[in-house]
Amino acid sequence: MTQYAIKNRRMLVLFSVLLMGVLLISVCGGGGDSQQKPSGQQVEQEPVSDKKTEQNDANSGGDVSADLASPYRIEANTKYTGVLDESDDGDAYTVRYNPGDVAYIKVVPSKGLDLSVMCAEFMANDGIKGETENLYVGSDIAKTHITRLDIMVGGVAGTGNYSIEVTMTPQNDGNSGGDAGESDENVVKLEPGTYADCHLGYGDQTDIYKVSRDPGQHVTVTAKPNADFDIRFWEWESDREFNSGVKGEEEKIESDREINKTEFYTFSVNTVGDSRTPGTYTLKVTVK
Repeated sequence: MTQYAIKNRRMLVLFSVLLMGVLLISVCGGGGDSQQKPSGQQVEQEPVSDKKTEQNDANSGGDVSADLASPYRIEANTKYTGVLDESDDGDAYTVRYNPGDVAYIKVVPSKGLDLSVMCAEFMANDGIKGETENLYVGSDIAKTHITRLDIMVGGVAGTGNYSIEVTMTPQNDGNSGGDAGESDENVVKLEPGTYADCHLGYGDQTDIYKVSRDPGQHVTVTAKPNADFDIRFWEWESDREFNSGVKGEEEKIESDREINKTEFYTFSVNTVGDSRTPGTYTLKVTVK
C-alpha cells in the first residue's frame, strides 16, 4: 500500500471518529444549530492564498485543537483564516446560537486543499481541492437548551490555508419571530394577509401553519418560492399534497370542506426532496 493510500485511509478513519463525536455532542446538547446568501444567488468562489503561513487559526495564536469537547470560540458574521497541514487532525470551532436561527457555514480552501465541514449530523465535502464548502444548519435540531453550534473543519487531501465564516439569520416565519414548527405543539397561527421571507432549507424542511375560519368561509393560501427553490403544500384535513414540481412556481391550496362550527384550517409548507440549499417563500392568506 502506498504512502498516499495509507494517508487517505487514515483521513477516512479520522473523519469517521470525528463525525461520531459531533453526533454525540448534538445529542447531549453540547452543539447547537446555522446564514444563507440571499435566496437564488450563486455562492461566489473566493480565492485563498496557497502561500504557507504560520499556524494562527482564527487568531488563536496557534493551531486550533481537533477536540470537539473544547472547541475554539469564534463570532458569527466574522471571517477567520486557518491552516491545515500534514500534522493537523482538524480544527474545532464553536459559535453562539439562538434556537430558531439558520446558520450558513462557508469554508473556502486554497487550491491545493480539499476539506470537509461537519456540524451536528450534517457534513459537506465536494471532494475537489480548492472547492468552497457550504453547509446550512437549521431549526430541526434547535432544542431550547442548545446555545452553541460546534463545527469541525478537517483536511481530506492536500494541505493549505482556508477561510471560515458563519452567518446567523433569525427566522420570522409568518411574522412569528422564529421558525414555524414541525409538530402540533408549535404551529404558527396566521391572520389573513401576506407574509414575506418565510424560510425553509436543509435542516428545516417543514413549516406548519393554521388559519381560523367560520362556517361558510373558505381559506385560500398561495406560497411563492424564490426562483431556485421548490416547495409543496400539505393539507391536513384531506391529507393531500399540492406541488407543481417546478422551481420558483407558485403553489396554491383552497379549503373545500363545509364546516358547521369555527375551526382551524391547518397546512404545512415543505421542501421537496433532500434540499441542501435554503430558500425563502412568501405566503398570502385569504379568508372569505
